[in-house]
Amino acid sequence: MKTTIVIVVGAVVSALIIIQVLFLLYANKPEIFVDAGAVKTADSLQQTETHVTAAASNPEVRPDTLEAEIKPTLEKIKKAVQAQKESVEKKEQPNITAVPEAKIDTVDVKAQAQMLEAMGADGASKIMRTMNDKEVKAILPKLKKRTAAKILVSFDPDRAARLLR
Repeated sequence: MKTTIVIVVGAVVSALIIIQVLFLLYANKPEIFVDAGAVKTADSLQQTETHVTAAASNPEVRPDTLEAEIKPTLEKIKKAVQAQKESVEKKEQPNITAVPEAKIDTVDVKAQAQMLEAMGADGASKIMRTMNDKEVKAILPKLKKRTAAKILVSFDPDRAARLLR
């Protein structure tokens, strides 16, 4: 049980360290995280803006001509943005799987039950008070009914009721 907790805590700490490193990299060099397609889209957007500004300042350009010139560029930008979105969606997110909960070995439970049975109800109840509910639930059925009953009586009523469910 303790080993599982140590493994889970280690995995969480490692994930936090990796996230922190990524944030630091992004803060110092955000261009690392930008696709080449996004840079091209930004450049084409600046070119379009320059072209529109120049066309707007020219009194000879009519609005339908301006629209006809802008429409293809706008379509290219929309396609580039869509491609960028699709590439971001395709990138796999790191898959963090949960560490499986440690299963209580039945051989160990039997051995523990035999040891606790040999101690008597008073000694066993003192030890079992420090165990978690899952461990106690695994051991109680392996004990004699009389011993298990004496142990449950020594627990506080709420915990005893929880263990009997």
